This record gives sequence, structure tokens and C-alpha cells, in this order.
Amino acid sequence: MNNARLGMTTKGMGNRAVAGDFSDVDFAGIARSMGADGRRLNRPGDVGEAVRAAIKTAQSDRRSQAIDVLIDPNEGMRRAIYSPLALEAARGVRPA
Repeated sequence: MNNARLGMTTKGMGNRAVAGDFSDVDFAGIARSMGADGRRLNRPGDVGEAVRAAIKTAQSDRRSQAIDVLIDPNEGMRRAIYSPLALEAARGVRPA
């Protein structure tokens, strides 16, 4: 997930965020330059097919795979990527 910043780290710094924003880095391009297979995505609907293709390619020709998924740097990711159990743990709820 490429948001061109240390997204969650930057959010955690509050008003004191330092050195968290980056220029556009094409990680898929870097992977390709080193002989791996790289895909760069900017639409959520493309992720499933890219993962399936990466698995197939990795199995057939044993090359490393990189999927660079561009995401909105201003999007709050905590709720988007945490499981319900992790969210409960973050709130201090303990399983019975």
C-alpha cells in the first residue's frame, strides 16, 4: 500500500509529523529493474486479479513479485486494515 508517506506513523505524530512525506516512488518499477515482476495499481478493483497473476507467475517462473498499490495519502487506514478483533484489542476489550 503506497501512500507516498509514512501514513499511519505520520498520523500518530499528530501536529509534530516530521519527514513522513515522500516523492512518488514506483516500487513496481524498482522491482522490475532488479529482475522481479512488478505491477503498479491505482484501482481497488484490480488488486484481486494482480494477486492471482502474481501467484501464478511466481509458481511458474519462480520470480519475485511486487504489487505497488497506490492509495490516498489522506485516507485514514486504521479502520480499513484492522480486523474487528484488532479493533477491540486497541480499545482495550479483552476476549472472554
